[in-house]
Amino acid sequence: MARRYWPQKDALGQQIVIGKGLGPKFEDKPRTIIGVFGDTHDDDLAQIPEPTMAIPDAQMPDGIVDLMSQFGPIWWMVRTEMEPHQFIPAISEKLHSASGGRPVGTVQTMDDLLAGSISTQNFNMLLLSIFAAQHCCLPLLGSME
Repeated sequence: MARRYWPQKDALGQQIVIGKGLGPKFEDKPRTIIGVFGDTHDDDLAQIPEPTMAIPDAQMPDGIVDLMSQFGPIWWMVRTEMEPHQFIPAISEKLHSASGGRPVGTVQTMDDLLAGSISTQNFNMLLLSIFAAQHCCLPLLGSME
């Protein structure tokens, strides 16, 4: 987002307006950019990253939060240095409470997300390897008879 909208200058300190022209329910005050993070791949590692911003729900106009919750999930990221699966019940309970009672969907570790994101590529490589092995090795096996 920083590269696209502020290509010739530093995005830090720049202002952005969210919801302008969408009516009073969505109107927000100008916000100052206080941090820039690297590209994110929300759905698939093969997709080109789209401009993304992170704003806490508590700082968004209620109309925007309500609208966004109707069209997609709320994504939460929790970092731990310990085995993440042991925290899923406690984290799910806290997220349910912190989100005002919204249901908690599928909880996955980053390893699970990465494996799911590249599973198609891994499967395609497996098939390619099998076909390559058949093509290259079957003639050799036939000549050994």
